Amino acid sequence: MPGCHLDTQKRFCDAQTIVSHQNNVYINNLLWAVEGDLDTHCDQWALVACYGAQNVYINNIKVICAVGDCAEPDFFACFVYHPPSKTRPKEHSTDTWVYR
Repeated sequence: MPGCHLDTQKRFCDAQTIVSHQNNVYINNLLWAVEGDLDTHCDQWALVACYGAQNVYINNIKVICAVGDCAEPDFFACFVYHPPSKTRPKEHSTDTWVYR
């Protein structure tokens, strides 16, 4: 089972997720990331729910899990390309999971 990916947690490209599409569901005192949230690499490219059953929503937006979910390709410092696998969520809740 994948863990819930949360606000400020890292992705494989070392960016941090910025939760901005929901403000009412917390896991371990951090907002749970949802599809469309961005990262700290120039606030570019959105997280995409592409793993698991994809049947868990917050405010009608699919949730993000780590390590399985995807992201659009990232441009570090707005000019260095990261392939999609490098932008996937890396960190996650260690005691809350999704898609059992």
